[in-house]
Amino acid sequence: MLPREIGQLTKLKRLDLRYCSRLKRIPPGVFCKLSRLEELSIGDSFVEWGAEGHSSQQSNSSLAELKALSCLTTLEIRIPNAKIIPKGFSFEKLQRYIIFIGEASHWDWNWYWVAEYSRTLKLSLQTSISFLNDDVKVLLKKAENLFIDDVKGVEILLHESEVGNYFQQVKNLHIQNGGMIQYIFKDIDDVHKIEFLQLQSLTLKGLPNLISFCSTNKGSTSISPQEIALFKQKEIISTDKIIQETSKSRALIRFPRLNFLKLKGVQKLIRICHEDYTVDFPALTVLEIENCPELTGFIHNSMRKDIPTHEVLFNNKKITISHLRNVKRIWYNQLHTNSLSMLKELTVKECDSLLNIFSPFLLRVFQRLEKLMLTNCASQEEVFQLQMQELDIEETYVIDSQLREMSLICLPKLKHVWTKDHKGKFSFESLQQVRIQQCWSLKALFPFSIAKDLQQLKRLAIASCGLEEIVSKSVEESDLQEIRFAFNQLSFLKLWFLPYLTYFYPA
Repeated sequence: MLPREIGQLTKLKRLDLRYCSRLKRIPPGVFCKLSRLEELSIGDSFVEWGAEGHSSQQSNSSLAELKALSCLTTLEIRIPNAKIIPKGFSFEKLQRYIIFIGEASHWDWNWYWVAEYSRTLKLSLQTSISFLNDDVKVLLKKAENLFIDDVKGVEILLHESEVGNYFQQVKNLHIQNGGMIQYIFKDIDDVHKIEFLQLQSLTLKGLPNLISFCSTNKGSTSISPQEIALFKQKEIISTDKIIQETSKSRALIRFPRLNFLKLKGVQKLIRICHEDYTVDFPALTVLEIENCPELTGFIHNSMRKDIPTHEVLFNNKKITISHLRNVKRIWYNQLHTNSLSMLKELTVKECDSLLNIFSPFLLRVFQRLEKLMLTNCASQEEVFQLQMQELDIEETYVIDSQLREMSLICLPKLKHVWTKDHKGKFSFESLQQVRIQQCWSLKALFPFSIAKDLQQLKRLAIASCGLEEIVSKSVEESDLQEIRFAFNQLSFLKLWFLPYLTYFYPA
């Protein structure tokens, strides 16, 4: 129990009760006497708040007592039920807060990312935000870090007016565990602008029935009802202007400060980008997509000739894609060379329908890629597809990949890392580390045309594979031709459990 004598410290400005795991009772009348208190930190040490107007010797302090703390600017508190927040309870003066509202089986108070923001609000909702206390909505308006969890019985989470009024300062938005949610917010015809100008991180997790980010009231739409449309066609998210697009034009969708995007467990998501949209994430550095089983493509395959393809889609440095059972192709050949020009690291794992990663067109797009990891992709047959009759590359032009590290693990149907014949138009001379493991359909690792340029290769590890040769012989090489290649920088070589290995090079 908190001693009643604490109430006699009338000049107290800071009270920290965090990590008091045995605190079960705070007597009524203690907090209301601390009129000069500026900082109150309770955390999850105490949650047994009493009802307003029911004080007794055995009861606990109620939240209504905090009304007397007119100097309060910092508050860390857990409120198990939004209904016990008294009317007229004002959060307006709060400059810093960590407030959890609602019941939850497990509250992780020590989130690593809580400390990054001055105003954190976590809601475990039983209804929509529309029915929240007006005083709680003040917290929504000021929150930088917003976590919405365990939403029940709601198909549309937000209305656009709520987004406009309450989400202007949010930097991190995390929405999870909404079994019935079909839309994040509802389209209102007279609202043409939704801005998340401060948003840096967006996570959608455990939303099995999510159909679209935005629903529509209109009779027709160019968006298929089974794909995620982040914002409606007439909206352009920009820091300085709104451009109204006609229905015949391609809409531009901008997230000017978003640097982290994670989609996890969105069961009905089919596509991320539709052909009628140009999506711009100029600050995005990390993209993670996990367990979206209906996702069939990353960028929609647009055949429309009126759609420009020169936009920079992302400034990602890292992309992780996993557990996408139906994806056969992650991106399409219409991508311009600048669309993913900043990407340094790509990880793809457990995508059972994926056949290949890089076509010749896409090698230009991913020239700056430095690290590649492919794991547990059951249908993967090829990594770098270097042969394509339609490929139009000037004879003197060489695509010089910056790839330095490559790991290929548990790819049972992998037949080729590189296709053999590319006539010297592709170079992987920056490659330094290669790891191949459990690829039993792979008969040869390096085509000679690739191996001859690997002057910087330092580490080569191959284990549990069906390899017959490390470097394969080119079909254009004659037996009389002198063949030279050397791995001069190689300092680590591991060849383990390769029962079919016959040659390092068959010549």
